[in-house]
Amino acid sequence: MHAIKRINFAREHPDWRFPHYETIAPAEAHNLGDRLAAAFGLARPADAAQFAHALDARLLDAPGIGCDAQAESFDLLEVFGRLDIRPMEQLYINWVHFQDVDRMTTHDLVKYFRYLWYPGPDEIDLFDESFALIVSISASGRPRYWRTREVPRVPPG
Repeated sequence: MHAIKRINFAREHPDWRFPHYETIAPAEAHNLGDRLAAAFGLARPADAAQFAHALDARLLDAPGIGCDAQAESFDLLEVFGRLDIRPMEQLYINWVHFQDVDRMTTHDLVKYFRYLWYPGPDEIDLFDESFALIVSISASGRPRYWRTREVPRVPPG
C-alpha cells in the first residue's frame, strides 16, 4: 500500500487506525498473476505491460451500472451485487502488473475504498482466491469485470 494513502487517511482521521492489509511478497504476487492468467486461459507473457493489456482486453463494462468510482455515492458492494457475485472474505488488490499486490478483507476494502483508490493514478484489479472473477477500476473510475467461470450468487433479498 502506498504510504501516501496511509498519510492522507491519518490526516483526515487522526483517531482512526488505517485498515489492516498485507503486502504480498514479489514472488507470491508473480505467482498470483500466473494463476489468474491460467484461470483466464492466457499464456502469461514475460512483459508485464503486455499481460495487463491482454487482461484488459477481456474486461467487460459492468452491465447496467452507470456508476463511477469517483462519485461520492460509489459503493463497491453495490457493484458486486449488480454483478450478482459475492467475493470471498479476502480480496487481492493488484496495483501494478502483479508487482505490487496487497490483500485485505472484502469488508474493509468496501468500507474504506475511497481512501484506497485514487482517481488518476490508480488502476486496480480486485480478485479473490477463487480466481473466478476480476473487477477492475480504471483510473477514470469505470468498473469493468470478467468472469472466468460461474461464481457464487448473491442470495436474494
